[in-house]
Amino acid sequence: MARRTLKSRPKSLDRTKAGRSGGKRSGRDAAVSETVARGAVATRSERRCVPATQAKNRFGEILQAVRDSGPVFIERHGQAQAVVLGIDAYNKLTANRERTPQERELDYWTREFNSLHARMQSNQARQAVDALFSATDAELNRRDS
Repeated sequence: MARRTLKSRPKSLDRTKAGRSGGKRSGRDAAVSETVARGAVATRSERRCVPATQAKNRFGEILQAVRDSGPVFIERHGQAQAVVLGIDAYNKLTANRERTPQERELDYWTREFNSLHARMQSNQARQAVDALFSATDAELNRRDS
């Protein structure tokens, strides 16, 4: 089976939803990428959109488009379902975010659980569990006065 290679970028990666043809990045494309990187919401006409089927079939090309010109939105039935971001844009989004009260509480309980779990991993705890599981009914039902 012959392998099909693409000689040019798909048209949907060379233009935005508004239908502008691409090639070189215009001043508007650069401004859109900068706006999205700053965290502002891009309007539908400002973003690069690709149907989900095309994203599945040409993921390598989409990764290259993300590296070259910023985020690519994956659409299904005309609605954006996901965004492919470059690693730098992702790191900017997640770097300076304050934890919510729920996240801080979850962090507390995670540390508490990990502490209890670590204490249960000691040799003394293991020996106690082994003794419990190997005990006979008479030993388990014995009452100390």
